[in-house]
This record gives sequence, structure tokens and C-alpha cells, in this order.
Amino acid sequence: KFPTHIKLPFVMVKFLFECGCSSAFNNKNMTWSSCFINFPSFKCISSPQLTFNFRLLKVLRNKAISMNFDQEMKNVAKFGMHAPDSVIFLLQVHSRPEFVQQLINSLRASTGIEHATVVISVDVDSPEINEVLARIDFCRYMVIFFPFAKVLYPNSFPGEDPNDCPKKIPKAQALERKCNNAEYPDMFGNYREVDFVQIKHHWFWKLNMAFSGIRAFNNQKAPIILLEDDYFVVPDIIHCAKQAEELRKSKCPRCQTISLGNYEQTQDYQAQGNQVEIKSWISSKHNLGMVVSSDFYNKIANCAEQFCNYDDYNWDWSLQAVSPHCEMGNLFTLAFKATRVFHLGSCGVHSKGECNAKQSAESRTAQLQNQKLYPESLHIAVDSPTVVPAPRPNGGWGDLRDQTLCKKYKHDNYRFCSSSCSY
Repeated sequence: KFPTHIKLPFVMVKFLFECGCSSAFNNKNMTWSSCFINFPSFKCISSPQLTFNFRLLKVLRNKAISMNFDQEMKNVAKFGMHAPDSVIFLLQVHSRPEFVQQLINSLRASTGIEHATVVISVDVDSPEINEVLARIDFCRYMVIFFPFAKVLYPNSFPGEDPNDCPKKIPKAQALERKCNNAEYPDMFGNYREVDFVQIKHHWFWKLNMAFSGIRAFNNQKAPIILLEDDYFVVPDIIHCAKQAEELRKSKCPRCQTISLGNYEQTQDYQAQGNQVEIKSWISSKHNLGMVVSSDFYNKIANCAEQFCNYDDYNWDWSLQAVSPHCEMGNLFTLAFKATRVFHLGSCGVHSKGECNAKQSAESRTAQLQNQKLYPESLHIAVDSPTVVPAPRPNGGWGDLRDQTLCKKYKHDNYRFCSSSCSY
């Protein structure tokens, strides 16, 4: 039995992870039929026999369950319990431990970090990343695990089922082949790619987890700062985030969010270090170091239907496109002219090149030397929130299973598999 106050993320994880299927051991490996989410009835259905080391997979699933249920807040003895007005950094971490290390180093150097709380949401079990996180000794922190990560479902949805349609197969051939998602290509005729759809899933799950699932944040008053594993923060980020939130409330109530970062090649902290501008939120410009308040989160959650149905695997493009058509309304942001969050190089999810995380971080650190940080107050330099047209969708999100799973992240007490589905 679970405490009644435990909300969606815990209930979902428990029931989904305990929802396996009939299985038979083959020496040390297990051959089993996959139990996966099958729109619209979420039944346990049989897929081709799949053989892999089930014991190791079950250990990893149980680890994810424990992390999300236990919600162990580390370093409490040193820094005390989380307070409602404590700043929260919410990190989405996938891979690349060398970048994670630089992000953690930059947080370590942030003034006031000892009063903040850091939540790291991971979707892989990486010894290298685990080692980086275990060395955090400068603040409270918690690690949670995205429970629908492909590593937990290597041969079934939400991972990639062997009977899923190849990305480029024509729909007519997919229907003839009877692959699982033949009916649901995206707007360009392509079928889902797990590595890309997982990012949007993880983003929306972690947001719901932070605002409605983590028990320590039940009475949270301060907003949450969203970061990703290849970001690098400026030492005065907490100072500036607090100032910007007060300014947003008093001078720009129509601004739903704050954008702490930007992608400009040159930064002028001497002339613009205390300047912000009111702008229409554009996904490609204002997604870096996004600040989300509880009020804004509630609007996002209430737009889940539109957000999860929109055929774009990018969470930020989806957010911009659907906002005018739901409770969010046209998005406006209070954006810093001199960035407080850097994106380290061009080593993002779409990049095929290589870059050196340590060198990129050292370059940013050198760039900040002798700069004018910690402004006494912020000044609105530009107020031009012209409504911009919605971006053209990128596709990649046509699979009805993805859309349906996405919508469940905001709901309580939802069981994904029938009671007859068990290990």
C-alpha cells in the first residue's frame, strides 16, 4: 500500500515496473513477451520472444523505483532541509559525464548555492555520471530516474520494440508488414525514433515530478530553474534569478517565465549586465536557463492535451506552438541581455562533431573574469513583446503511444497494465 499523498510519478512507476509479462528463463537469460502500452486500451500484448539479461534489467528497474519513491535528499546534515523559498535547479541529464562535470563545477562556484536545492533527473545508469554526482558536497541534492527511459525498456515501448516500424518505411509497406505503429507516422511520413522522442517525454515527466511529485516541494514558493547536462552557469545566477522573479511579479505580470540565458556569441556584462528585455518567448532563443513558477507549471500541465498531441519531438517548439491555443496563452519572457547560462559549444543532440567540455568551460570562465556581475538592481531595457508566428513543426511525434503516455504524466493513480499482467 502507498501513502495517499503519493502522487502520479510514484504510482505510475510502481504499477508500470511491476507490470511485466509471463516469462521463462533460458539459462541466465530470460525470454519473455513484452508488456507495453498499447493505445487506446493499454492492454498487455505479446510481442516476439526477446532474450536479454532480464536479471540485470530488473535490478535497474528496481533502482529507478527506489530512487523515485525514496526521494533521498543528500547533504541534509550539512545544509539543512529544503525550505519553501529555496531556489531549485532541475537538471535533465542523459549522457556525456564530461559535460555534467563542468555543469556541476559551475554550480559549485555559484554564490548562494549552499542555500539552494539541486535535483538531477537521469535517464541512464552511468557509473561515470554517478561518480560525478556523488562528489556533490556544496548543496542539498536529489537524484531521480526517468521511469520510461529506453534503457529500462530495451525491447518494448517506450523503448524500441523489434516490431516497431523503421523510420523511413512507406506507410503502405508498414501496414503490409503489420509493424506496431504502422498507422501512426508523423506528418512527414516518418516513424518514431526513440532517442529523440525520449527527450520530450523526459522533459515533461521531470517537470510534473518536480511540481507535483517530490514531497519536499509540496509548499514550494520559489520558482524552478531548468538546466541540461551541457549547460554552464554564471556565478551570480541565483542572485539574478531572485531579482528577476521580483521584477517579473511587479513590472511584467504578463511574463510567464524568465530566460536566464541566451545564445549570443558576444556578451557585454559591463554595459548590459543589469539589463533585461520583455520579449515574446521563442523556442530557439529563450529555452536556455528557463525559469518556471508554480503558476506557469499549472498552465503547462493544463495544456497537456495540446502539448502531447503536437507533432514535434522538441519540447520547446511544442510549447511555443500550442501556447496560444490553450490556457498558457501567448508566451512572454523576461530575458537577460547578458547571459547567466551558457550552452557549451555545439555539442547538442543534433551535432555530429566533437568538442572539449573542459576547454569550453575554461573559455567561459575566462570570459567572465573582471566582468560586472551581481547587479544591484535590474533594468528593463526593451519592452517589445510582439506576438510571433508559431514555428513550423519538425514532426517525429506522430506515434499515438507517445502522445498517450505523455498525457498521463499529470494524472494521479493511473495503472498502465491490466491486473493479469505480472512477472
